[in-house]
Order: sequence, then C-alpha cells, then structure tokens
Amino acid sequence: MSEEKLYDLSTVKEFVGDDPEQIAGLVMIFLEDVPDMLEKLNDSHSKGDFDQVKFFAHKLKSSIDLFKVDAITSVIRELEENSKSRTNTEAIPVLLGKVNQSLDSTLQQLREDYNL
Repeated sequence: MSEEKLYDLSTVKEFVGDDPEQIAGLVMIFLEDVPDMLEKLNDSHSKGDFDQVKFFAHKLKSSIDLFKVDAITSVIRELEENSKSRTNTEAIPVLLGKVNQSLDSTLQQLREDYNL
C-alpha cells in the first residue's frame, strides 16, 4: 500500500526511541486526546469564545507538532493567532474546517496503521 502518511513519527521516536510499545502508547494518547480537544475547539468556536479557541488551538498545536501533521502546522498557528488577536476572524471557520478534516483523516490513518 503506497498511501501517503499524514503524520511522521520521527519526533515521537526522538522521545522514546524505536520502542514499539512506547510508540504505540503515544499513538493511543494522541487518539484519545485529540478528538476531545477538537470537539472542545469546535464547541468554543460555535459559542464565539475566542479565548477558548486560542487555548484549544494551542493545545492541539503541540500534538500536531509531535506527530508532524505537516498539512496543518501553519493552519493551527494561524487559527491560534487569529483567535488571540481577534483579527481576521472571518477566516477562522475555514481554518477550523482544515484542522478538522486533516485531523479526522490523520486519526483514521493512525487507527488503521495501529489496528485500533
């Protein structure tokens, strides 16, 4: 299967080495935490709570960076900054859509790759 990876575990491996159990453990944490943070990010946006949008975008940024979800590294930063500064807020729904789509696909790929 030549499906392009939406994530890269090289940073994860810098932390835990090539230990398959520890890598799988971090994948499990990602699979458990990211959907919850994504839901809270979306809820915060629907409530117009820019402080919480910034907060959850910031939290997601760490996970996105750790798993090198490169398709949205700049998007999550723009989402965080726009929410923080309350500028270009009309772009937030588009940015949020990109984050949702990319993370949903990444989560699905990780579940398939790790049989979870």
